[in-house]
Amino acid sequence: MKRCAIYTRTATPDSYPCESQREVCMVFAERQGWAILVEQFDDPLCSGIAGDRAALSRLLERVRAG
Repeated sequence: MKRCAIYTRTATPDSYPCESQREVCMVFAERQGWAILVEQFDDPLCSGIAGDRAALSRLLERVRAG
């Protein structure tokens, strides 16, 4: 079974909320039969050009660790 992690990000308070993004991604992953990591990787109010995205960095660390 494939595993997946869900990463979400919002740029402004008016952006599509991380919670809503996660729900959409979870439905997609479940339809694919993928196991979803429980840990959440959310960067709320983080610019798309920002180099420092804490949740994305954590996710990439997990991927590198296997």
